Amino acid sequence: MSSLNSSSDTLTFWDTVKAADEANYLLAASVYTTKSGSTTNNCGIVQGHAYTILSAFTMNETSGTSHKMYLIRNPWGITNYTEDWYHADSKWTDGLAAQVPLGIDPRTSKNDGIFVLPENLLQGTNCISSIQIGHLRDNESYV
Repeated sequence: MSSLNSSSDTLTFWDTVKAADEANYLLAASVYTTKSGSTTNNCGIVQGHAYTILSAFTMNETSGTSHKMYLIRNPWGITNYTEDWYHADSKWTDGLAAQVPLGIDPRTSKNDGIFVLPENLLQGTNCISSIQIGHLRDNESYV
């Protein structure tokens, strides 16, 4: 497991998010916009909105190919995500869907607002603008 407290510069973005997920930190994503209303971006994701990252995980195909993925939920309970690994993507097999955490089948979770986003669409695209990682320190006092 990667450590979030590491002073190493070798941690990748994926390592950081994955370690935060494994440490049960709160994970969120958001999509910036300058437009008003409920417009969607090129990925079919509502702009000007926040999302929960339920998990960062890896799926492995029988061929040996692995895919770094994020399980994301729209709190509105709907999703229109349309890029790679969307709910009706032909790449989904029973074996790959079974590797999605929390017992969620991404082929049927659209109406719950849950979708799977591959790592390559998180960074350097307009699908998601930012990721937030939050945690509560045990030694802090809050009133």
